[in-house]
Amino acid sequence: MTHRVIRTIETTCAQEAAFDFVADFSTTEAWDPGITSAKRLDDGPIGPGSRFELVSRFGSTEQTLIYEVTDYDRPRSITLVGDGGNFHGVDVISFSPRDGGGTAITYEAGLSLKGLARLAEPFIRGKLDTMSDRAVAGMKAELDRR
Repeated sequence: MTHRVIRTIETTCAQEAAFDFVADFSTTEAWDPGITSAKRLDDGPIGPGSRFELVSRFGSTEQTLIYEVTDYDRPRSITLVGDGGNFHGVDVISFSPRDGGGTAITYEAGLSLKGLARLAEPFIRGKLDTMSDRAVAGMKAELDRR
């Protein structure tokens, strides 16, 4: 079963700058407290096929996740698909200009556990929501500094 998370934030950061920062998923370590490290796995302009390695902390365990850009529409939206040992996620992040400046960002994530970990999914939904809240709050704070 997939757990859906949808969060919207508003930032003072301009749309193109916000998109470029977030689309480079190696920046995730700077704004998502659940990510202990993040790096890009390839070179060149970011776009479909770009890949990132993130190490995610969930409780006392860490897991390596590989995210790949599957849809890229600069500066409006990006879709990344992530996989790890017992995790699968699809993140769709949309950007739109705000009246008076800045950007509205909608972060939609479909999060699911794989294998035996799926049995725990009903019990950790609240934790997944809390992690998502912290990630988008960190994204807003980091973008507002830019």
